[in-house]
Amino acid sequence: MNLTASERAIVAALNTIGLPYERLRFGRTADTYIVYSLLNHQEREFSDDEAEAEETLYSIDLFSKGNHVELIRKVKSALKEAGFFDISIEAEIYENDTGYYHVPFEARYLEV
Repeated sequence: MNLTASERAIVAALNTIGLPYERLRFGRTADTYIVYSLLNHQEREFSDDEAEAEETLYSIDLFSKGNHVELIRKVKSALKEAGFFDISIEAEIYENDTGYYHVPFEARYLEV
């Protein structure tokens, strides 16, 4: 399967964190895991009506049944190291029905 540069970057970043992860939906059992998904993909930097770059926005969701504060820093750092920018960490929540803390991130990647 041919991955785009942004897909290779998100997989590389998540591999360095050391937590299980899946795209769109986590179908296994784990106390801590990550789910990521594509939110938006746009052409950028036009020249002669041709896109010179592509920008991809990902959602990265951290789920943990334990202390997740250090994991937040680790996820953000891994994303930055992989070339992501404009990384935002949304409001963390506790999901009563699952017992997981949920921390949503958004991060952008620019392919030139």
